[in-house]
Amino acid sequence: MNKTDRLALDIREWIIAQPAYQNYLHSHQEVMKHKELVQMEQELKMLQQQIIELKKEPEADVDETVRLYKEKKAIFENHPLVVNYLADQAELNALFQYIVANIEANLKE
Repeated sequence: MNKTDRLALDIREWIIAQPAYQNYLHSHQEVMKHKELVQMEQELKMLQQQIIELKKEPEADVDETVRLYKEKKAIFENHPLVVNYLADQAELNALFQYIVANIEANLKE
């Protein structure tokens, strides 16, 4: 294993040990246990694709699909498990941004 591989492994192990990662992992697993939430997330992805496809057609009326998407997204995002999941995801993303900023700063030195 070269030095870069070792550093990457050390960073990975450090991330896994962080509470932000542990919280994210737990909330993700909790969401995945609820089939209705997984199905709702898939429906949202399909509606997003429909909106993209409809916007390609000059004559298409996308308003109803957008309304339906917003309605379902609000229901999904307001579910207590999803609220926790999204908060934990944002916290983990902040940790990744911190890591990237530190790596970039050290590369400039």
